[in-house]
Amino acid sequence: MRINKHIFVATLIIGALAAPGFAAEPKAAAAEVKAAPVFAVVNGEEIRQPEFNTEWAALLAQAKNALKPEQMTPEWEKSQKAMLLNQLVDQRLLAQEAKKKGVVAAKKDVDAALRKVKSQFKPADGFQKELAKENITEKQFTDRISNQLRVVALTNGVIKERVKVPTAEQIRKLFDSVKEKLAQPDSQEPQQAELTALARYFRTNLAERVKIQYILFKADEKSTPEQRAAASAKAAEVKAKLDAGANFSDTAIQYSEDKVTGPKGGDAGFIVRGQMIKDFEDAVFAIPVGAVSGVIETKLGYQIVRVKEKTAAADFRYEEAREYLANHLVRVAAREELSGYVQALKKTAVIDLRADFAKS
Repeated sequence: MRINKHIFVATLIIGALAAPGFAAEPKAAAAEVKAAPVFAVVNGEEIRQPEFNTEWAALLAQAKNALKPEQMTPEWEKSQKAMLLNQLVDQRLLAQEAKKKGVVAAKKDVDAALRKVKSQFKPADGFQKELAKENITEKQFTDRISNQLRVVALTNGVIKERVKVPTAEQIRKLFDSVKEKLAQPDSQEPQQAELTALARYFRTNLAERVKIQYILFKADEKSTPEQRAAASAKAAEVKAKLDAGANFSDTAIQYSEDKVTGPKGGDAGFIVRGQMIKDFEDAVFAIPVGAVSGVIETKLGYQIVRVKEKTAAADFRYEEAREYLANHLVRVAAREELSGYVQALKKTAVIDLRADFAKS
């Protein structure tokens, strides 16, 4: 069983490696940064408004994909901003401690991270254009990555020293709790949040699923009867081509109006039972592997679906779940140890949260 203690790497370097686009807004010019309000001072190092705004914009973009508009209330925004500033303070403390301890990021790791960022830009000069937009040099960006990786090295050291591999008894106890939770509806109680999330993860990953391709002809609720009729006729015409032997992937590339899946030959990956509109889901799960559906009418319009693969629902078994549950226990323990480590740093730090932040 593989236990992974290096679990903070992705979150710690996400600020340095976000791409395409290193931040949600261009980096302010040096003079603007110097004149911007100071939100916090950590052992003499300032966290100014432009840095905070960049991180806030990224957080907000993620939240818009995960939350409903009515959930993003002024109270939610206030609490999230306070949490973000605390995270920036914590990151600054860890960076200072890494520097104090002489922790150095390996050049091969920095180079690999930089290559990863560059590879996400198309065309090849997109990386340099983004640097220019943010008003930073490649060396400054590389230094940003290096600093983040130094923090990763520091925190991984803390985790390695303090976090123990969970015992079989601990894993079994968590398994039994998740198994019990799987038989219950999701709980909204905060104290049950972690267990609910685990149960949701396994419920999704153990559910029946199908891997599909589809061709979409758009006609949503705003479409006129004439537009819907035209989309239906076009779908029927393309279905006839498929019945006559046309290649599904090539046909999807040529005709699908879905801008995401169309260029990929209609490939939509796996659909999990229970996550789609029931009528569409029932139709899709009834299609044999390798077969193509008739024209299916949905809220999005008219779709033709090909099933590439089917996976039956699986039982929640200890042997299959053990490694994931063990790593979950490590993640929880590591989070707690890192939190304690940061709290200890705060006891000897001089931290000043400024009034300007409350006005933001």
